[in-house]
Amino acid sequence: MEPEDSIQENVDLVRRVAAGDKEAEERLCQKYRERVLVLVRIKTGYHKAAEDICQEILIALLEAARKGNIKEPQKLSSFVNGIFSHKVHDWFEERQTQKAEVNPDKVEPELLDPEQGALDQIITDEEQAKIDQVLDNLKERERKILQLRYFYEWSHEEISKKLNLQPEAVRQAAARAIKKIRRKLAKDW
Repeated sequence: MEPEDSIQENVDLVRRVAAGDKEAEERLCQKYRERVLVLVRIKTGYHKAAEDICQEILIALLEAARKGNIKEPQKLSSFVNGIFSHKVHDWFEERQTQKAEVNPDKVEPELLDPEQGALDQIITDEEQAKIDQVLDNLKERERKILQLRYFYEWSHEEISKKLNLQPEAVRQAAARAIKKIRRKLAKDW
């Protein structure tokens, strides 16, 4: 679902990483780092954890590329999205395990994010649930447009070609979806 020039770059980068090209490794990480970091921050709600999870995702991506385990480099964004899903899921599982092990009468400081108190972490979990609910309430087309625009970094023109819409219709749909998100989040908070 990426533009053709980006697909070709991905194929080339994966091939070069498999051949041991360190510059290609750096470019591959550079290409995906920011968007992965933003998505992890949105999904987890924890900025400090997001840095670590993002790093794990990029390491997994590089290891797969080095070993030649990326069978369809033309679908690299989907591959990265799969790693993202697994790593974020693992993080939530680990948090649930930690929460289950916590004695409410004796909270261990290392289980808390040093930048937030226990109450702030609970609120952040609730906020994340609200964000997920708001995104789930968007129309399928709105979610697709936002995904293409902000995860895959497609232009309005590229999205319009893919979805058979006018570029202005794509721009307006994205703006409406963002407005809905802001309005709903402002109302709930």
